[in-house]
Amino acid sequence: MTMLRQEIPGYCTLCRSRCGTMNVVENGRLVAVKNNPDHPTGKATCLKGRAAPEIAHSARRLTTPLKRTAPRGAKDPGFVPRGGERCLQRDLAVILDRVGQL
Repeated sequence: MTMLRQEIPGYCTLCRSRCGTMNVVENGRLVAVKNNPDHPTGKATCLKGRAAPEIAHSARRLTTPLKRTAPRGAKDPGFVPRGGERCLQRDLAVILDRVGQL
């Protein structure tokens, strides 16, 4: 199996500076974020920017919407996974209801 390695220019969105970056992608997975000296703000990249691969691929990262089943302030919020389509339908209903109140 051949490994596909690309360096894709971009910028970091983890803080306000929007530092220019070279994003190293191997087989479709972000593996490193480096400075892009050709970008006006790319002379340096902060720790948050360099940690982007760890953030994006963390085992603790949420990958599904969650619904709270206990009231706010409860010791255990009781989050349970909820299907994305169902959440979108609920959110759309709330938005349409609010627009109707304008």
